[in-house]
Amino acid sequence: MNANKISKQITVFTIGFIGFLSLLGIVGKSDYNQEVIYNMTETAYNVIVDSLGEGCSDTQIVKTYLNNKEYYDSLSW
Repeated sequence: MNANKISKQITVFTIGFIGFLSLLGIVGKSDYNQEVIYNMTETAYNVIVDSLGEGCSDTQIVKTYLNNKEYYDSLSW
């Protein structure tokens, strides 16, 4: 009976730990996206959003920007 209780505690702890690490990954990705968007020019941001559409996510914006960084950094209006 005692071994069963310990096994359940270990399982709950493991699930909680994995959940915690997952949340850290999500928050870290969100912070990274916000930092990249904050540091890009307004022109680059507007061109990317216009090409992707209004409903695009921050991750899509960052991915598009980083794939063509030299081009978007060269834009200036």
